[in-house]
Amino acid sequence: MTNYFKQKNIDLDLLVSLFKAWSFSCFEISSERENHQNLTVFCCQTQSSENMQQEWMGINSYIAAEYLCKNIYNIDLWNTYLLFVCAEKIPQHTQYEIENNKFSMRKIVADKQNRSLSVDELSNVASQKILSSNIQLTEIELNTELKPNLSEITARLLESGIGLGQSQSDRDSRELWLSDELGRLKTNED
Repeated sequence: MTNYFKQKNIDLDLLVSLFKAWSFSCFEISSERENHQNLTVFCCQTQSSENMQQEWMGINSYIAAEYLCKNIYNIDLWNTYLLFVCAEKIPQHTQYEIENNKFSMRKIVADKQNRSLSVDELSNVASQKILSSNIQLTEIELNTELKPNLSEITARLLESGIGLGQSQSDRDSRELWLSDELGRLKTNED
């Protein structure tokens, strides 16, 4: 699988000293365009769901105050993610609370990892969760010869060349045709 994120060299030591049960890393995709738009992901990893429940908001606030306000261009604020990774299962209500929180940046939870992830594994999780890089697209051959299955009567109506519009003459033509068709069917049944 392609790994799109590259580790960003950013000093996270103060964050590590404040939240001792966590490990932190930062990843980025840089745009080659002249306006230099970047997509940044702060990865926060812990072993305990209890740590997640108690400290996620503090981590979010600290990163917003110390890193986003000082180090990121205005446009990049909209392209900043906070990825919380936990070895244990996170209660669903906590995951919803985190991911639906709109303060400062988008948040994503990746739980049930069962262990601490390496930098490369964290980058892969970010690629999967944010860029959907794990989706495999396959080419499909389209059959352009598709024709709907029409009833015998409908097929005969279409072959008759009678107009299908809403004008009075089209309606009269269809009514006459239908009357003749019903007479034909009645004769065949007898």
